[in-house]
Amino acid sequence: MNSKPEKSLIKTLLQSSDKLLDLIPDLISIQDPDMKIIYSNWKGFGDVAEDKRLPGTKCYRTYRGFDQICPECRAVEVFKTKEPFQQEARLQDGTLLDQRVIPILDQNNEVKYIIEWVRDITAQRETEEALASQNRLLEGIFNAIPDVLALQYPDYTVERYNQAGYNLLGLGPEQVKNRKCYELIGRDRECEKCATRKALQTKQIERVEIYVPEMDLYLDCHSNPILDQNGNIMHIIEQLRDVTDQKKQEQDLRKSEEKYRLLSENVSDIVWTCDMNLTYTHISPSVKKLLGFSPEELIGENISTTLTPASLDKAIMLFQKAVSLEQNEKNAWNRVQELEIEHYCKNGSKIWTEIKMHFLRNQEDEPTGIFGISRDITERKAAEKIAHERFAFETLISNLSSFFISLPPENLDRGINYALQATGAFFAVDRSYLFRFSEDRKLMSNTHEWCAAGITPQKDNNQNHHLEALPWWAEKIKHDDYVHIPDVDNLPVEAAKEKRVFQDQDIKSLLCVPIRKNGRLFGFLGFDAVKEKKFWLDNQITLLNVVAELISNALIRHQSEERIRRLSFYDQLTGLYNRHYFVNELKRLENSRNYPIAIISADLDGLKLVNDAIGHYEGDLYLQRSAAFLKSSLRSADILARVGGDEFVLILPKTNRKDGEALLKRIENRLAEYNENSTGLFLSISLGLAVNENGSQTLEETYQAADDLMYKNKLKHSSNAKENIIRFLLATLYERDCHLKADNDKLQELCLKLGRKISRDEKKISNLLLLAQVRELGMVTIKEALLNKPADQLSEPEKERIRQHTERGYRLAQASPELSEIAELILCHHENWDGSGYPSGLKGRDIPVECRILAIAEAYQDLIHGAKSQEEKTGPEIAARLKTQAGTRLDPELLEHFFEVF
Repeated sequence: MNSKPEKSLIKTLLQSSDKLLDLIPDLISIQDPDMKIIYSNWKGFGDVAEDKRLPGTKCYRTYRGFDQICPECRAVEVFKTKEPFQQEARLQDGTLLDQRVIPILDQNNEVKYIIEWVRDITAQRETEEALASQNRLLEGIFNAIPDVLALQYPDYTVERYNQAGYNLLGLGPEQVKNRKCYELIGRDRECEKCATRKALQTKQIERVEIYVPEMDLYLDCHSNPILDQNGNIMHIIEQLRDVTDQKKQEQDLRKSEEKYRLLSENVSDIVWTCDMNLTYTHISPSVKKLLGFSPEELIGENISTTLTPASLDKAIMLFQKAVSLEQNEKNAWNRVQELEIEHYCKNGSKIWTEIKMHFLRNQEDEPTGIFGISRDITERKAAEKIAHERFAFETLISNLSSFFISLPPENLDRGINYALQATGAFFAVDRSYLFRFSEDRKLMSNTHEWCAAGITPQKDNNQNHHLEALPWWAEKIKHDDYVHIPDVDNLPVEAAKEKRVFQDQDIKSLLCVPIRKNGRLFGFLGFDAVKEKKFWLDNQITLLNVVAELISNALIRHQSEERIRRLSFYDQLTGLYNRHYFVNELKRLENSRNYPIAIISADLDGLKLVNDAIGHYEGDLYLQRSAAFLKSSLRSADILARVGGDEFVLILPKTNRKDGEALLKRIENRLAEYNENSTGLFLSISLGLAVNENGSQTLEETYQAADDLMYKNKLKHSSNAKENIIRFLLATLYERDCHLKADNDKLQELCLKLGRKISRDEKKISNLLLLAQVRELGMVTIKEALLNKPADQLSEPEKERIRQHTERGYRLAQASPELSEIAELILCHHENWDGSGYPSGLKGRDIPVECRILAIAEAYQDLIHGAKSQEEKTGPEIAARLKTQAGTRLDPELLEHFFEVF
């Protein structure tokens, strides 16, 4: 088969699959050895223009616009190696690609064509990195839980434990993974009492308490089945809590009770008998103390007289079971049976008793009745109830904690509503809710609410309430651990406002638990009783504080994640959008309906000069003022981003050239007005405008056009901006030293006389006078406190810092067209004749003559200022002192000329 028909056949086959290939979002391309495209679905690398979708065109011209094979191309190697390859490559715009190339061989085992497949995996990688970060957080929390947590499969195979589990077993992850849980304690089958086996049967959370002799531990085991969408068990999460100490204490207590029970008089226990009809035939006098009935009142009565309905059912069921066993197996109920039942007392109250009983038998060994001893266990049952409630609440907290840990930030509201519902239902309240305070803690708003059936919601009525409207309550919530009001009707007189508000919402009792972040109050968790009054116990309030802390941590985590998200899109210094956001916004607008789109490139002039001259702090303020100015000029739909150190970009959707130019003019006029009224540094901003009318070019190209125009304008503005900054710096220098200007004028007079004495070069004379005026320009970069410090108190580093003013002045002068010619003179104006000066240690005639003249004038002026009396200011005295500096600081020859002038 020749090449042409073969290509035609390939094209025909692929075209017949177009509808299928169009569904594939990735680039699929077939090329021959010359890298000509035989077929492509034209996906990827953006939309390929129609005029480039021509069979036979080179792939690098079509997809990349190159004139030759891409430098990084490895596809050409496939024609030589005959081996497919896969690689990941990152484009200049940051896009990450997964590229795969597969060779197609002919009958001679030569590569006839290659199939190239390219997928954009940028979002996939970012998602993987975000997921990895979240997994690390969850792993830390998972390992911080003190209980043993195990992830198992339905066949008891262990996938992993948390750190507590590995510590308990003394094994590492590699020794545990893929082994049966019972194998890890030396058994060959699952435990006889196994919560996991029960959970596999019921598909519900199951709990058992077991003793593990191999480890000498009592464990409280919870197994929670995780179901898939079809209701099949995927995993089992097993939670093990070590209750060994508790069980051993209970065992010791039982032994102690048994030991001393027979030694003490059972004056508090009730000894009783009843017949087979469950009618009391005997009852001890202690019943009076325990139940309030006399023995005579109960003998002849059925046990139902004192038992609650649930306990009666339990007792009858046990009795019937015993009778049934007796019929099938003689003496089956000879051993003592135990039962816990609830009694009514004569006064209407209820108590719990533990009953130990067995059959009474006749001579034929037939049961004739029941003998029993009842002991009051009311306090123990109450303690067990509290312990049970606490355990149930801890389970609730564990579930809520796990729920919040895995909750995506966007589902935070759903998570808080779930927590309010679960907690409200658990404590049997009518309404649970969350309030948030404003930043200044003057206002509060109800952000989340759960109501029991039939309870009227109050969320909409509780927005932006002033705390000062509830002064008594507000004082307590700010300073107390909680606010507990068992009876709203009994509030004190000073809480009259609160009483009225609560009664308007039908609240009979309420509890408010504050929520704090780093000790600062920012909200509270509230619970209302509406149907009937409610009193919260101390242990319940303690547990509710745990819920408040859980919600607080969730809110704080959400705020932190929001802050991280904001940091990823906002510039921290100016508060504007950053370059990352700008790039994403360009991509979003590229295919939008917002055309025409105008882009203004803005560049702040002179920022480097400000940073060098007066420090980065002032430079940052300069940037912030510029950002605020630009932001104030925009419409609400416009976008302003800081994309570089001193670079800003304005994106103006639905803005044509006329409107864009009008905005540009308005910014320039407002800038001139701003500078006219400013007492600080002038703002100088170079601008460039470009407009994309209909999307015929990319927005990136529009931005580049705006940037090019901005740089053309910057050439005009830059020198003026630098001159304004230099003038501002000199003005600042004169403000620091009010005598400096007058001293400079006197210094210029001295320099002029000596300069004209030795030279007729007017250019040098002009530079000399300018040097005398701005020689200390670099001092503006040094903090005023350091300059005002006495010389004898300066450290060596501080002295060196001051000496650097010549180099800083040199750099500032170089930035100014007016001063650039004397920049070298500013650098050298502290050099001494003998080479002892700074910064370069120049000596003799290597020092510019202007600097040598200035040195004599400064020395003369220093002596005049330092003279203590008029006599010391006389010519001979001054001359004598100046001569002592000849050959060291001063040029001897120029000094003689100076004496001739003065």
